[in-house]
Amino acid sequence: MSGLICHVHHAATDPFRSRVDTRESLRATEVLVFPPSNEATLFTSMMEQHHTAMVQTTLALFDDLQTRLRNDHDRQINSQAAVAVEREAHAQNSLAALRTTLDGKTIRVKVQKLMLLRLATHHAIKSHLHVRTLLPPPWSAEWTDGPMLTIRHANVMSWEQDRHFGSPQSLLRILHAWHLYSRQRTFKELRLRQAQTLHRQRMPRRPFEAWRRYTQSLQRARQVEHSRVHHEMAIDTLQDQHVADLQAVQTHRVTLRDELARAHAEIEVYQLEQVRLEEDVRRVFLRGVSAMNLEALSLFRHNPVHQPTPRHETGDDDVPLYKSNP
Repeated sequence: MSGLICHVHHAATDPFRSRVDTRESLRATEVLVFPPSNEATLFTSMMEQHHTAMVQTTLALFDDLQTRLRNDHDRQINSQAAVAVEREAHAQNSLAALRTTLDGKTIRVKVQKLMLLRLATHHAIKSHLHVRTLLPPPWSAEWTDGPMLTIRHANVMSWEQDRHFGSPQSLLRILHAWHLYSRQRTFKELRLRQAQTLHRQRMPRRPFEAWRRYTQSLQRARQVEHSRVHHEMAIDTLQDQHVADLQAVQTHRVTLRDELARAHAEIEVYQLEQVRLEEDVRRVFLRGVSAMNLEALSLFRHNPVHQPTPRHETGDDDVPLYKSNP
């Protein structure tokens, strides 16, 4: 009895006791039941405290980082504002200096222009007075003479030249041209300085070496393609010209052959005509000789004194059978 009670008490106090599953299933399964423990509660509280401490530390770190970033940002903004103010002040000082220099140059140009105008006016007045003192008045009778008319024409031309080249307007034109030339020269010098500055401040060569090689290869490829196309066009042109020349030669050969055949035919006709003419001449000659022989025979027949004496016949037909007596 006491043993049974101890066994029941041990089963009641054993945390890993087993019980029989009374649920409806195919097979009853033993399930371990763990009673609540204090270690889990302690671990949960410790994790909560650690999590709270970590969150607070993280928030403090983020606040510190935000403060430092804000201070750095404000410091950078202040430094940039100070640099911008300094640059603006420097630009204003430079602009004021340039404006002062430009005003001084403008004033000097105006003074020089005024001096040139006064000098030109004075020179024109002096020239006009000098010409008027050297020449007679227009109403004088000396202008009607021939030499004076020539002098008058020459002086009129000199007056026109003086008016064109010695007037204040001509000096203004010269001054304007000189001003334009000086401005162009200054502009060219400025562009040259800018180009030299850009050349000195150009980017390093190594990063763009591949791009430069690529562009050069493309340019060489374009040049090779252009040369190839030009060479092919030249070859096609030469081939067409050669074919045309061959056709012309063939046509000329055919023409020459036709002309040669026609010439051979004409030569044959000429030879036949020559043979026919020779036969006709021979026949005419033989007829003439025969006629002369007949006439001679008739004369001999009518004149018996001169009859030829008979002689022996021979086999030669060319030798006469009778010979006249002496």
